[in-house]
Amino acid sequence: MKIVNLKTKQAKFNPVKTPNSIEVEYYRQLRFMIEQIHKRFNNVVIEGMDTKTIREQIEDENYLSRLERLVRDFKKKIKRQFGLLRIIEIATNINLLIYKYNERRWINELFKFGINLKKDISWKFLKDYLDMRITSNVGLIKNLRDDVQNDLEQMIYRNFEQGKTHKELAKEMVEKFGIDKRKAALIARNEIKNTNTQLNKKRMQEYGIEKAVWDTSEDERVRSQHRLFNQKEYVVGIGLKNEKGEFEEVGEAINCRCVAMPII
Repeated sequence: MKIVNLKTKQAKFNPVKTPNSIEVEYYRQLRFMIEQIHKRFNNVVIEGMDTKTIREQIEDENYLSRLERLVRDFKKKIKRQFGLLRIIEIATNINLLIYKYNERRWINELFKFGINLKKDISWKFLKDYLDMRITSNVGLIKNLRDDVQNDLEQMIYRNFEQGKTHKELAKEMVEKFGIDKRKAALIARNEIKNTNTQLNKKRMQEYGIEKAVWDTSEDERVRSQHRLFNQKEYVVGIGLKNEKGEFEEVGEAINCRCVAMPII
């Protein structure tokens, strides 16, 4: 669909920025999964272990087999609670939220130009992309789930071999929980940003918008290269040439918070 400025050249298209609320919701769901994994590990494995001395553990030939059974029980419970269907549900709901947000913003912005996008919305041209994003997010969530539980499993066996106390184990679990939360936050931030950026780009290409303006956050965290790009026009699908001589578009760099302002 080719759109034309029908109303006024004075209208301004405000950039469709990444919504913090959906990023927070994604992080909330990932954090809940991590919390449940840690909680079940503590309830099933840690509390299921005998508080024996190091020497007693080594001398008890049944202790290791008992620990292995507890770990197996823990992993079964996690698989039941966060199986593939649950993960697909999380990924699908999050991607639908970002799609609907992006669609609403485009409808509102184009309405300023006298363009009623509601009559011309095409779900089909974005469906394949959304299916790909859902599949990608399913993989990320599944990997996060598996990494968290596998790390906990390795930790308990390592502590057992080294003869560490329960107090030392509890301290290590607290540190690991902090690391896992940061991983979840990174996934939520990057995935929501990437999806919104690509939806903007695909809409511009679908609607025949050939050029956009690079818009930064204009704060101290902006990359020096992106400061040079700020407020410059570029061709959608090509971008601007960076210091490496490579063409780059808005949002392609890791943690890039820049947005595109379509030129209509």
